[in-house]
Amino acid sequence: KELPGWPISLQQLNPYYDEVQREIGISTLLAHPSAAWIENGARKAGLRALPIPRAILSSDFRGRQACTYCGFCGSYGCEVGAKSSTLETFLRDARLTLRAGCRVTRLLAGDGRANGVLFLDEKRREQRAKARVVAVACSAIETARLLLASEVANSSGLLGKNLMFATLASGYGRFPRGGADPSDRLPFIDRAVEQPEGVILFQRPHPNPIFEAEKLAWNPSGPPAFGAELKRRMREFFHETRTLEWESFSDFAPHAGCEVSLDPEVKDPAGQPAARVRIGVHPDSLATSDKLAARAREVMAASGATKQGQTSDERVYTVLQCGTARMGVDAATSVVNPACEAHDVKGLYVADSSSFCSSGSAPFTFTIMANALRVGAGIIERMRKREL
Repeated sequence: KELPGWPISLQQLNPYYDEVQREIGISTLLAHPSAAWIENGARKAGLRALPIPRAILSSDFRGRQACTYCGFCGSYGCEVGAKSSTLETFLRDARLTLRAGCRVTRLLAGDGRANGVLFLDEKRREQRAKARVVAVACSAIETARLLLASEVANSSGLLGKNLMFATLASGYGRFPRGGADPSDRLPFIDRAVEQPEGVILFQRPHPNPIFEAEKLAWNPSGPPAFGAELKRRMREFFHETRTLEWESFSDFAPHAGCEVSLDPEVKDPAGQPAARVRIGVHPDSLATSDKLAARAREVMAASGATKQGQTSDERVYTVLQCGTARMGVDAATSVVNPACEAHDVKGLYVADSSSFCSSGSAPFTFTIMANALRVGAGIIERMRKREL
């Protein structure tokens, strides 16, 4: 059964995309010289490699230091604040009370409107906070779990349904090493190929040697490599060749086999019903991902890779989550309205990707941030008009 599409337009989001870029700081060129390999390979394959912006500072900005090219930003915090995390950007300048170490356990509502939350404080004592507006932004799995546990906003029966991620494929190419090169420490390739099926991102391997050794030990079937074989792989990776990696992201079709519900038995550390997550990938999504992966390998070969392989057998990028509290104009087929306010509960907003109607064909963090600003602006406007 075909689901309704997005009830908002790109034109409505565009001002907030611009605001995100102004607020967090977006890089200009950070690219490694190896980006030329990808550009040439893409051209030979009949494609075009595009520079991609990053939420990393390439020059000093608003009291934050420019990137020092340490390369560890994929798994760690940034020691100079160049990575445009929420902590370094929105939270740093926000006027709010941040209650660290606390955990909301239940959303409170009465007479059809939100009026507060119950939460455990840092000493695990139950507290109550009153509110005229409650905005939930716990990512798609935990937002659905919290709303389900609170028994709110589910008159449609769709809360927790239509969970989506991004369809994933990944691999690498080995290139001849031509001697010492001072540019080797530069971490970013910053090139991508866009296709109707999705996006292929090209990147340098993570510089953490333990992380890379664990990846080198991986086998697509059977136990991990060790001993002489692992040493051979490490020698090839660290000394004999240069490596470029790729990841492809494509649309994840919503369907009945992928959802969040409350586990009837398992409790989380706060004593709440744990989220029970069913992950299933539609066959069409897998076929699209396979087609995109074939194009990535074609670009790698045309770029001069002497050897190629997989970096993982994962088909789903579970870090990206969306869709469990779908937005729409019809309360029978959605959970929140186009302003991301719950159809059933006035003043209860969902400000994360739970409201998304599709995952799209590229990582959607930018859209999460833009839509959150749109939702926030709508709340402010309604507060001014005393509608909340």
